[in-house]
Amino acid sequence: MIVYCQQCDEGFKGDLRHKYCEACKESGCRYCDRILTPTSAKGVTCNACATKRLKYNLSDKEMLDIKDKETCECCGEVFKTHREKSQDHCHTTGNNRGIICVRCNWSIGMFETTEQNNIIKYLTKYHK
Repeated sequence: MIVYCQQCDEGFKGDLRHKYCEACKESGCRYCDRILTPTSAKGVTCNACATKRLKYNLSDKEMLDIKDKETCECCGEVFKTHREKSQDHCHTTGNNRGIICVRCNWSIGMFETTEQNNIIKYLTKYHK
C-alpha cells in the first residue's frame, strides 16, 4: 500500500500506522533539529517539542516561529541553542506571551510570584 508522508507529502510503501517516510524521520525534529532517537516521540518531533506544543497549546506555525527566533524578546541576548528558548506565559491567565531566554523566564516567574512592590522598594533602597 502507498501511504503519503505527512511531512513531505512523498509516497512510500507502508500502512496507515506509518505517517512519515524514513527520510523525514531521519532528518531530525521539525521544530528544533535535534536528532531523533528510537525513543523519541512518534513521527518527526522530539519529546521536548511535543511536550511544549501540548503544554502551551501551540499551533504548528507557532512552533516553527519559535525555531526562527534568534534573540530573547526580554533582554535581547542571542540564543546559542534551541534549549535556551522558553515559551513565556502568564501564570495567572495561562496566556502565552513571547519567546524569551531561560534566565529571563525564571526571573519573570519569580517576580510574578513575589510581591512586586516589595522588590521595587528593596532595589530602590540600595540604588545609588
